Formats: sequence, structure tokens, C-alpha cells
Amino acid sequence: MLDLWREVYLFQRGARPSHPATPSGTPSQLYGLETNVYAHELASVVVWIGYLQWLNDHGIGWPKEPILRKLDNIQHRDAILSHEADGKPVEPAWPEADFIIGNPPYKGGNKIRKELGDDYVDALFEVYRGRLPATCDLVCYWF
Repeated sequence: MLDLWREVYLFQRGARPSHPATPSGTPSQLYGLETNVYAHELASVVVWIGYLQWLNDHGIGWPKEPILRKLDNIQHRDAILSHEADGKPVEPAWPEADFIIGNPPYKGGNKIRKELGDDYVDALFEVYRGRLPATCDLVCYWF
């Protein structure tokens, strides 16, 4: 995202600027949904490290303190199944976004019950009944 910003910035300037400009893109513009606690925390750190490395590599310097800020936009939750306060399974709302890039798990329709358990799969089937066949791959729920 930052490389694209830089390319547009340089094109707009017509030449390489004499002083680096601070990019308008920041980690707070990236959203994520992750169920694994470790992967959730790691994603936040990796996004910040990548951002800081890019700033450093392009001679822009460092952001104001604190350098690493909490990214509330990377959420620790399920992307395809949630529950209301009374326990009723529902389809969760996703953050509004212009683009979605994902890596959902691919688990064949015959494997999801074994890997995710009966309660989860029964709730999933209830929420998506009539929209997806029970035999589809888990990845279909992201679409």
C-alpha cells in the first residue's frame, strides 16, 4: 500500500522530491479479523514493523511516540460466525472496507465438522441455511 502511495506521489511531483513526504497510509487503515489469539497479536506487530521498516527504508523517519500503538482495527474474532447475547448464532458484521484481501481456511465440507466440532458447525449451518449447501468448503462462507 505504501509503495503504491509513493509511486503516485512521485508521479504527481514529476520527479523524485528533494525531501521525503510523510505517507498518508498508516497501519490504522488496515483491518483484520483473526480467531487465533497468537496470530491476532502477531498480525498487529507485523503490520507496525512493516510500516516502520518502510518509513526507514525511504528516509522518512519515525512516527511520533508511541511508535507502536494498539491496532483496534485488527480484531480478535470470528469472521463468519458470531452469537447474540442470548446465544443465538448470527452472521457477524465486517468492518467497512474498500478492498478485502484474505486467507480463509480451506477445509472441505466433509472435514469441517471433524475439525471445528458439532456445535460450531450446527450454528454455522443454521446461520447460512438456504444460502450455502452443507457440503461446501468452509472458504465459501467468506464470499
